[in-house]
Amino acid sequence: MRVHPSIILILCALALHSSYAFNPFGPNFSSFGPIRRMTPHDLFRISESDSGSDEDLWPFAPFPPSVNSREKIDTSISAEDDELVKSTLGRDTEPLDLDFVKGPIMNPDDPGLGKVPETTSSHESKPDFSAEAHFPGHTNIFSHQFGNIFGNNFFNSFPGLGFFDLPRYEPWWKGPNVCKTREEDIEDEENEAETREVEVTTEKNDHIFQGFHLNVESCAEKSNKYQCTKVTNQGGKKRTFKITYKCCAGYGRRRTTENPNRNCVKLDLAPLENTIEKLGAKEFMRSAKKGAVLEEMDGMTVFAPIDESFTEFSERMFENNLVVVPLSKRERRDTEMSGTEDNGVNSRDLVHAHMVKGIIDIEDIENEQILTSEFNNSTIRLNIFPRPPSEREHEFPYQYTANCVPIVKPNQLASNGMVHMIKGVLMPPEKTVMEMLKERPDMAVFVTVLERTKLDKMLMDPEKHVTVFAPTDSAFEKLDPQLRKKLKEGRGCATNILRNHILDLTFCSSAVADDAKTSAYNLLGERIELEYSDDVPEATENEIADLTNKKFIMINKKSRMTETDLMGTNGVIHIIDSMLPTESAQTISTTLEQNNATKMNELLEAGNLRDYVDDSMDVTFLAPTDKAFETSETGKFWLKKLEENPSELKNNMELKEFVDYHMLRKMVKTCDLSDGMAKTRTDRDVRVNLYSTNFPFMHIMNRATVNCARLVHFDEDSCGSVVHQIDKVLEAPKNNLLQQLESNEKYSSFLNLIRETNLTSLLEDESKSFTLLVPTDETFKEVEEYLSEIKSNEDQVEFLVKSHIIPEVMCCAGITQSQWPFVRSVEALSHANLRLDRDRRPKIQNAGITKCDNMATNGIIHEVNDLIAIQQQRRPQHEPDHHTFRHDFFF
Repeated sequence: MRVHPSIILILCALALHSSYAFNPFGPNFSSFGPIRRMTPHDLFRISESDSGSDEDLWPFAPFPPSVNSREKIDTSISAEDDELVKSTLGRDTEPLDLDFVKGPIMNPDDPGLGKVPETTSSHESKPDFSAEAHFPGHTNIFSHQFGNIFGNNFFNSFPGLGFFDLPRYEPWWKGPNVCKTREEDIEDEENEAETREVEVTTEKNDHIFQGFHLNVESCAEKSNKYQCTKVTNQGGKKRTFKITYKCCAGYGRRRTTENPNRNCVKLDLAPLENTIEKLGAKEFMRSAKKGAVLEEMDGMTVFAPIDESFTEFSERMFENNLVVVPLSKRERRDTEMSGTEDNGVNSRDLVHAHMVKGIIDIEDIENEQILTSEFNNSTIRLNIFPRPPSEREHEFPYQYTANCVPIVKPNQLASNGMVHMIKGVLMPPEKTVMEMLKERPDMAVFVTVLERTKLDKMLMDPEKHVTVFAPTDSAFEKLDPQLRKKLKEGRGCATNILRNHILDLTFCSSAVADDAKTSAYNLLGERIELEYSDDVPEATENEIADLTNKKFIMINKKSRMTETDLMGTNGVIHIIDSMLPTESAQTISTTLEQNNATKMNELLEAGNLRDYVDDSMDVTFLAPTDKAFETSETGKFWLKKLEENPSELKNNMELKEFVDYHMLRKMVKTCDLSDGMAKTRTDRDVRVNLYSTNFPFMHIMNRATVNCARLVHFDEDSCGSVVHQIDKVLEAPKNNLLQQLESNEKYSSFLNLIRETNLTSLLEDESKSFTLLVPTDETFKEVEEYLSEIKSNEDQVEFLVKSHIIPEVMCCAGITQSQWPFVRSVEALSHANLRLDRDRRPKIQNAGITKCDNMATNGIIHEVNDLIAIQQQRRPQHEPDHHTFRHDFFF
């Protein structure tokens, strides 16, 4: 299809008319900052407990940026601010959400990039066909698409297209009782040290397009605010402008109304004291009054425990002789809360631990956000979790926690502050997770293993946020004695077993739904499932009696949480009664057993080498299959020893060397394999070759060999190591190619031709690798007449011999069936292209391979049943490279 030139000119002119600054290279997304960090919705999944199907409840929208203090300014809109908002609304593309690009976690219900708020039914008597009725919250949505290209009245200028001029609702942030705040930030382009909420840099070509720069603008609407951001980069300075529209103090947008564009209305607000008492936290307020804290609450956000939780906490402290508080159930004692020597906390301190300066809107927080309370700068960690399917119609789509205490009634605005009602009492965390574990007498073994595996350093890091499922000493007693001993010594799979108990995020028990399974991923990247259950595995009769009618959180249906939500400064601890099993914590011998490599396992057992192998870390174990042992001379040798006199194999150094030759010094999965030599635990290396097969996959490795033994099963994880199964027993070659020819009487004819053509030194060269296609003496006898004819022609003889030498290693496993039009070939030393094919046996050109893969230190020998028949051509000027395998296409 051809486009008329005039149309192209018009489109170019219209594009220049767009208010986006022109960038001939397009936006430089690589300069938008680092990819956003992983958020809980990337890690948690909730599924119906009995349905068997998973349902992801986290929309892939970011969480809100952190709460920033903003200076209140005049609410009248300046010309510059008005231009920013208007220009942002009138883009020819969907607005770009900068917060999403850079990565700060935004609010879960943020519309984000191009997300349309849910529509509401019209209360009018006739249907509303306006754009706003179908796209509420996106005023003049068609202007977003076309406004600056065709002009605001483009569609209305044509008869019959006036339906875009239908009445529209005014967005709430343009309505009454809305206050505006403005922020401006200037940053030198060279100064990258300070992290900004919005960060956009531009790629400039000083030689050609020096005058161009990138302006990026975006607007994002949430239920509690509307914010526009504009970033410019001029003269080496980056300027960020933000305008935020929120309901003025004393006004709000009621959640009870069905209208998504509901305006800010006057709220009937009471002081914090009355609001907290009305919401059901009278006991907490009683302590606040006793501690003379009431006057300090102005302008604060208070996390107020409901009466039931505060009373339960007070009684527990009273019974433990830690805290005495006024309680209604105890005749409302008038005594002041008093603590003991070290563990006590008075009422004033306790209330201060629930107070934070400023007005914290729950919809403005981000996951893992840390707030500082008024009690000795103690921390309050905020987390966001998905709600279970049964609570999808909840007023807030996500559930929030403060120090793992559920926030049951968030965003309760008062005339002089904000209240979040919580179902628990916030005890100020003072120690890291590791420090807390060290103080518990029932964690001695767990702490020892953490220290031996160096994982204690991570749990001591104050900048981390972790969750630890901590098994008690009695949980370790349930393990096999040998495994328990290795764990205490930090050997074997100790690191992987412990990493299976740690998450790199804060996971609170309230995230587990009562009617669904919840899953998360641990440090191994393995999924763990949590659900409520009333079954008590491995409990004594007395424990069962105590636990009747109680529900506990089970992990992978194996371990029960006995204590939950022990909050530290850098995470949370849950105490469990059993170890969590993991496949990646299996020993190499266990992996061999599960993959039916029984012969190798029996040799390890007989040679007293199981512990030696199982304690190995960061290695690759190449395990021959049982069939490989039964079909190779080396394998038969060891099986005979195992059958006739297994006691001789114990501590046998020859057997140990055999095992070491099957172990690479580094853990290498198939995705990391490459052609070349790999070091084993012996002083002799193995040769790794990768082969492609058919044309669509010619650049993808789908066959790998080690000393021409093909990997048939691979990438079996085993506590810090990996197991690959191979179809041959590995035997270290001792001779080079020339010595291999000399050691076999059947190859004397071919050896004589090698000597006549002066190629002996080539086959002795250990720095190069070759594949020899060697006909036997019987084959040479069948072609004696032909050899006599060419014997006087030295060039023809040399061409014949070099056509049987391939300057690379071509294992039989790398030769597959080749069909037209995708003909596979390899270049010989004579520069002749030899076709590769496979029928009943591998075939190179016209010769079938009768014996494969006779390994030498500098290559391999294939015994063939015919001379390579190929017509001699003029030799090209270039020398062959070392990678001559190719695909030839014929059409």
